Amino acid sequence: MASIGQELKRERELRGISLEEIADSTKINLRFLRALENDHLDYIPGKFFIIGIIRTYAKYIGLEEDYALNKYYETLQQEEQARQTESAPEKRPILPAIKIKTLTKVAFLFLLITAIIVPAYFLLNKKEEPPLPVIAPQMLPVIQEKETPPVPQPEEKEVKGLSLVLSFQDLTWIEVYADGQLKLSENMKSGDEYSIFAEKELILHVGNAGGLSFTINKKPGKSLGSSGEVIRDIHITLDNFKNYLEGDSSARQS
Repeated sequence: MASIGQELKRERELRGISLEEIADSTKINLRFLRALENDHLDYIPGKFFIIGIIRTYAKYIGLEEDYALNKYYETLQQEEQARQTESAPEKRPILPAIKIKTLTKVAFLFLLITAIIVPAYFLLNKKEEPPLPVIAPQMLPVIQEKETPPVPQPEEKEVKGLSLVLSFQDLTWIEVYADGQLKLSENMKSGDEYSIFAEKELILHVGNAGGLSFTINKKPGKSLGSSGEVIRDIHITLDNFKNYLEGDSSARQS
């Protein structure tokens, strides 16, 4: 059975429509369209985003939207069945009753021999140890305790610039620019972390605002939005980064 990506690609090619034409007309990133046709749905940020792309794609090439969505749900069902098959525990072969009895006898004989030999060995090799000398209290040296000087704690130096640490709790697509240079453009998974430093400014584009948390200069930041929400052009600078920290009620996107 053809997957959603294979079905859409076949219908598009039958109509003689290129991916570039769809991307130019619908304003959908060409990379997301290729990921859809190649069934790399984990490259696309968020289930709602995937459904929206499928609807727009199908409508543009003249395919029924409900038909395309049904193929998408069939693809999800096939992947779930494949995961359940891979995770099914393997059945271990059951040893015959004769082998179990033989192993039991061998184990019993081993324990019996060990119980006889080990005590006999220690009895034969036991030596009388000389008594410990008695030390009078006046013979013990007097040890004077010395006060340990306190260890100086290093002073925390103020960070010059913007040190951003991203922690991801859900699948999230994100792009980050530091001082005008692209530093990150990935689908990050739950448990991933990423650190970025900028001297003057940071610009973020997020495909799942509720799927991550962050710190700026080691201070926790406030939530950027809800789960599945797409936010672009989050502009953080040396002048306004405190607006994105927890406890600041004046936060606004620049």
